[in-house]
Amino acid sequence: MEPTTPVKARPDEEDGNFPGLRDQVKTTVGLIAATHRPLFLTDVTELFPTFLDHLPPRFRQRYTCSRCRQFVRSYGGLAVVGDDGRLTSALWPMPEDVPETFARAVEVLRGRVEGARITGVFLTCKDTLGTPQTGEWTHLAVTVQAERRYRSIVRDASQVAREKRQDLEVLRRSLEEFPQPIVVRALNLILSGGLYRSEKAEGVIHWLLGLHETRSCARDERALENLLWVAAATAPAGFRHVRSGVVGTLLEDIAADLPEEDIKRRWAAKLAPSQYMRAQAAPTAGNIAQAEKIIERLKAAGALQRRYARLDEIPTFLWRPEASPEVEPAPPTAPAVFGHLTPKARATTRKTRQVVPHKTLTWEEFWSTVLPEARRIEARIPATSDRFVALVTAARPDTPPILQWDSEEARNPFSWYYAAGIDAEIRRRVLAAGGTYEGVDIRASLLWNNRNDLDLHAITPAKEHIYFGNRRASCGGWLDVDMNVRGETEAPVENIRWLKGVAQAGTYTFYVQITDSTRYIRPPPPSGSSWKSTARSSTTTGSSPPLARPASPPT
Repeated sequence: MEPTTPVKARPDEEDGNFPGLRDQVKTTVGLIAATHRPLFLTDVTELFPTFLDHLPPRFRQRYTCSRCRQFVRSYGGLAVVGDDGRLTSALWPMPEDVPETFARAVEVLRGRVEGARITGVFLTCKDTLGTPQTGEWTHLAVTVQAERRYRSIVRDASQVAREKRQDLEVLRRSLEEFPQPIVVRALNLILSGGLYRSEKAEGVIHWLLGLHETRSCARDERALENLLWVAAATAPAGFRHVRSGVVGTLLEDIAADLPEEDIKRRWAAKLAPSQYMRAQAAPTAGNIAQAEKIIERLKAAGALQRRYARLDEIPTFLWRPEASPEVEPAPPTAPAVFGHLTPKARATTRKTRQVVPHKTLTWEEFWSTVLPEARRIEARIPATSDRFVALVTAARPDTPPILQWDSEEARNPFSWYYAAGIDAEIRRRVLAAGGTYEGVDIRASLLWNNRNDLDLHAITPAKEHIYFGNRRASCGGWLDVDMNVRGETEAPVENIRWLKGVAQAGTYTFYVQITDSTRYIRPPPPSGSSWKSTARSSTTTGSSPPLARPASPPT
């Protein structure tokens, strides 16, 4: 149809009260936007001819407006998905809410959208959909709320929409490969407390289980498909690709019906700090060049330079101490006549300090029950290096936002960082094995991440040899953890230590023995590389190909 006269902005009988329709469309879109549900494209077509065909005959020629036609063609099929998986039009109001002239047309359009199939996620960077006005004529158009606009310099909206379509297929395969009983078993394993660093899987497992439960309530295949689209559109970063992540390997082990101890062991090996979230290969020159272009496009080089945040910069606190009341100084008094005399001391009753029993709380319990009424908080700082967390921010305040939770509308440039190093993992393994980590003069620990049998040796100042064949020495040294004699774990550690005040002055030699059944590959180091007893606790790490332990120590 060729465009003719557009619609004039006046609610009279001649135009059927078009402004009433326009305003109701805007209201419907606003209500949908307030729900924060994602918008979807559908496969419905020929909406504008349908719109015209269901108008009263005397109005059909009047509404062949090219601007409105383009709006209906581009956005008339937008929809949202309800909790039950049913589609609802994101644009067209209920028929009873629009002027009578348009009621039947809106009813038919709404029905066609609700019976359509989703084809993709709708993303836009536009402030307005459609053309609100040309000259004195108004048209169908809606404003896009700021939180609904897609903004990214790195990828455009069409690229992200294509990725979400791929995410849909990945999620579909994940749900088929990991049915609900397998996910429930994984959650039980996590909640039992027997899984190392289980927090790395708990969020994904809860989300996947919730997706299973939501889809189980769907009434038909179309509703199942729609709910899967919602999951693909709204899943947190890293949740959609379950099969290709470390959580997927946990679910695969459970699906393979491996023994629980094997599942825990394999998971701990994957989450070892020396491997988890670390690049396994150097980036290519092309990847580096692409990263440089993205940072240049974002003008975000300054945002990568971080510094410690100050308390006065942080806008929101979980808790603030109460201000101490100001005490006015007492007025000066005249000196007492007998102030030089010392009175007889009176017996005082010793007050018993109230002992409050220790109670372990989750963070949520502490946040909801303790913090709201706390007037003062005392924190015990451990004497050993542990995971201290710091808030950091951009070194330059004029840099653009680069964090997921930071935006131009609501700036939050703060992130956290902690520096624990490999020693935190050594500490965990030593304590888990019953060894001594703290309170020592000297400690040498060896960590590796396979089933090989490495051996830690020490030569004391008195030339005593501490190793698997002589675990205790008369000088107080003790090999209190010796692992992988039979290759029982992929997260081993060995530990030799002298308790505080026990170690003798002199030179201590430590070395790692890597052996096979006939020879020693690595001899003891020369005396020039030995450590002094006055040195701090030391750590040695190493790895080797699979080898067997010999029957006797080296000569």
